[in-house]
Amino acid sequence: MKKLLLVPMFLISGLAFSQSKFVEATIVNRNGQSEKILVKTQNQNNAVTSFVTKKNDNDKEVVLLPKDFESISYNSGTKYVSVVTNFSRFDDIKIEENNSILQTEKALLLRVVLEGPYNLFQYNDSNSRAFFYQDKNGEIKQLINKRYYRDTNVVTDNSYKKELANLFGISEDSKDIRFLEYYEDPLKKLFLKYSGSDASNNQVKVYSEKEKTGNFSMGIVAGVVNSSLSMNYQGDIAAEKASYKFSNTGFLIGVNFEYRLNFFNASVFIQPSFQSFTDEVDSAINPSKKVKLDYNNILLPFGVKYNFYNQEKSTVSAKAMGILYLPMDAKTENLMDYSYVGQDNSIDAKLGFGIGLSYEYNKKLSAEVRYSLPRKLVQSKNGYVYSSLWDTEYNSISFILGYQLF
Repeated sequence: MKKLLLVPMFLISGLAFSQSKFVEATIVNRNGQSEKILVKTQNQNNAVTSFVTKKNDNDKEVVLLPKDFESISYNSGTKYVSVVTNFSRFDDIKIEENNSILQTEKALLLRVVLEGPYNLFQYNDSNSRAFFYQDKNGEIKQLINKRYYRDTNVVTDNSYKKELANLFGISEDSKDIRFLEYYEDPLKKLFLKYSGSDASNNQVKVYSEKEKTGNFSMGIVAGVVNSSLSMNYQGDIAAEKASYKFSNTGFLIGVNFEYRLNFFNASVFIQPSFQSFTDEVDSAINPSKKVKLDYNNILLPFGVKYNFYNQEKSTVSAKAMGILYLPMDAKTENLMDYSYVGQDNSIDAKLGFGIGLSYEYNKKLSAEVRYSLPRKLVQSKNGYVYSSLWDTEYNSISFILGYQLF
């Protein structure tokens, strides 16, 4: 059991040390002068609107706004530029008379994806994700990909494909354009292919997706758990042959810690939670008695989450996890009409496994359906030997809501 506890403990300690810190960077001010500074890393889920900086470890912190600089480059390989350009938000779509999407001029902080003959940028906040490109003339334009309602119809504007076809001088019917998805990796591959070089050539520089740190997030979770337990007596006393089925809906509340990895669009998580499950059924041995089950425990689900669908406001993820069950108040009553000397039908700590499917909205609200795979719950002890008097199977289905704090 001590070895089982080490796994979530290592995860918790790793997440704790992954929070924001100051890292080395280079800033270019409005006069074109560059300077080495320290910049505080930021959670990738939040909109980057400013930077907390200082000249050295002993200096006081200074907040820099986009108007204060032209670019900030982290030594780890991430770069942001401050620009003024036309922009249309995902959640604020206005249509002009010619049926094109209305854009307004705004000051933005863009993360540089790729620099070369043609530059590629990304803008990201809690409501919008958009890509921009810069042509050889230096003009920065938004690549439009939006769905919206017009009257009662859903209209799609994916003019980014036409823009890029014109930029690279290729046909809109080409495979590279027709099947082009509005994600960073496909767009980056297209820019590399038609820039006349690859990332190993000095003509093109590919930047890191994000800082190596600052990917830590924390939230609260609450939900309902439908649990079921079947118990079948396997002893050799015919009079005591019995089987029971417990089923009840309890509650769950806890905290979620997550660290987003810099690869595979995945993250690791641990979710300490409290779960309650109580039920009682008629005794198969003595009808005047009730067989009671009390199962209040601490759960430590820990595992990997993979985001297989990611849009501006919506993310769908699959989870695979181990679940460490630590009983707080867990016992059964009146399973037998009498007990052997030394027999103890107690519920011990166990390691189980589960899978889940989650939906996240706006990087704040989430809903998850989780299935805990069947496992043994009660194991009778007779003296010093596990006698396996009961064959048990416990499983549960949970519906969990979450809110991300940061």
